[in-house]
Amino acid sequence: MEFDKTGLEDRTFEISSITNARTYSFLCNMTTGVSRWSKNAVDDFALSGEYMTDASEQWESRIYPEDLASYRKSFEKIWNRHTDSQEFEYHIKNRYGDYILVTCRAIIIHGKDGDPDLFAGTIINHGIEDDIDSITGLHSDSSFVSRLQGILNNHDDAAVLKIGIKQFEHLNVLYGYKLGNDVLRAFAQSLIGATKTAGYVYRLGGAKFAIVLPRKCTHEQMEEYYNRLQKYMQYNFTVNGEIMPISIYAGAFIITPEYKGTVISIKSSLTYSLSISKEEKHGELVFFDQEDKDFGDRFKLLSAIHKDILNGCKGFYIVYQPLVDVETGKVAGAEALLRWRNDDYGDVPPGMFIPWLETDVVFYELGLWIFRTAISEMKVLKQTHPELILNVNISASQLERKEFTSDVMEIITESGFPPQDLIVELTERCRHLDYDLLNDMADFFHKHGIKVSLDDFGTGASALNLLRSMPIDELKLDMSFIRNVENSTVDQIIVNNILNIAKQMNIKTCIEGIETKSVGDFLRPQNATYYQGYFYSKPIKKNELSEYIKCQK
Repeated sequence: MEFDKTGLEDRTFEISSITNARTYSFLCNMTTGVSRWSKNAVDDFALSGEYMTDASEQWESRIYPEDLASYRKSFEKIWNRHTDSQEFEYHIKNRYGDYILVTCRAIIIHGKDGDPDLFAGTIINHGIEDDIDSITGLHSDSSFVSRLQGILNNHDDAAVLKIGIKQFEHLNVLYGYKLGNDVLRAFAQSLIGATKTAGYVYRLGGAKFAIVLPRKCTHEQMEEYYNRLQKYMQYNFTVNGEIMPISIYAGAFIITPEYKGTVISIKSSLTYSLSISKEEKHGELVFFDQEDKDFGDRFKLLSAIHKDILNGCKGFYIVYQPLVDVETGKVAGAEALLRWRNDDYGDVPPGMFIPWLETDVVFYELGLWIFRTAISEMKVLKQTHPELILNVNISASQLERKEFTSDVMEIITESGFPPQDLIVELTERCRHLDYDLLNDMADFFHKHGIKVSLDDFGTGASALNLLRSMPIDELKLDMSFIRNVENSTVDQIIVNNILNIAKQMNIKTCIEGIETKSVGDFLRPQNATYYQGYFYSKPIKKNELSEYIKCQK
């Protein structure tokens, strides 16, 4: 979209907008209504772009409802030229769903010699200050990293807990962000009280916290400490004087003077343990224990993967599993799947490292490599097979990064790949994210012509709620419903109902796990859009995919 940038391209604006991370600049031509916003504002508040015609609507939609009336009163006072300057405070929701306090200082710059009047100003984010979390008053992730690095540098003993609050996103939806912030503050104070003067407490973002106990601890001592904390949260936790029982989950890592790993390895291990506690152990404390053979082997594997990612994603490659049009039987596209090979480990099954890697801080760079490689390779294939669509999996850790959308669009623009032929698949872990964030991401993709698919539909968390609340273009039925579908009445009912719902909502469907001709024939009357499975092809490299399509034709 082309914008009239009259009066908005002063280089001074660019300088002022990048010199302070906690200050945002804006400039609006009051004649054309086109405004320009500093890039950090676009990133921190997930705005549609640097130039906008609907900035007021986008900004107001993020303001805390109880602040909206006073905001509008102050805004209209200066916009209608009743005053040439105005300063006002309000709370606004950032990209991560947290309401933060900001101060807006706005002025009218009167045009001269035919120049338009400009509405200009700065917005100060009080949530970015001295590495202190504005909601809880705790030190944040960068201080946590510094603490861990100091422990490693001094070869000290320490025990580290990473703790999450279950169902916190649902609490925000039900009761609003103000109460959610009250819960976070009360939770932070409870953690401080539990550690007393024996440890350090950090907020890592969202509803996740860390505790560092700088002393030698056994597993038994850590479990006893966590069990006391867990019981307190269940029976004695109060918010604004009212008891509000909450459930927590946690991962633990014990650092010894002999430990040879890095801070990145510790954080990745904690995140992995935390996910196991939440998804498999019902909130039990899960240790990442290097002396446990299973964890030890995985730790070595993760270390090898880290090295390869930092070495330009060495050892990784992409394979493609065809998507077959059910009606015509022809290849309509393919899903890009990650693989990794190492001289010491050989070809490692993806199930051994992808679930863990998705929780790793280095996965973001690998995810961009997957995107870039798959788009580049499919662009070549589309020269001879222009009808092909490409499905690429997106992880929760990618969606949570504020630079993700701009990085994706940069890759698409540089490659020249047609965005209408790209489908991003939201994996099961994505469903744990805040619904507002997921909706914002879906809207962003749709505005740029990219389609959105829900992977493994029918399993995991809140699949139906997501289908109801966000725009979806495709559902991929999980193969667990397909394995025994010919003999299971229950599976037949589930598959039939999901496909009927999708049809009525005009959503395309893909059935994964078609392993035999008989299963495909059995499900054909259900009128799914695509089939995917080993009956048609295992995941194959790009050259093999090209040959497969030629042979099929």
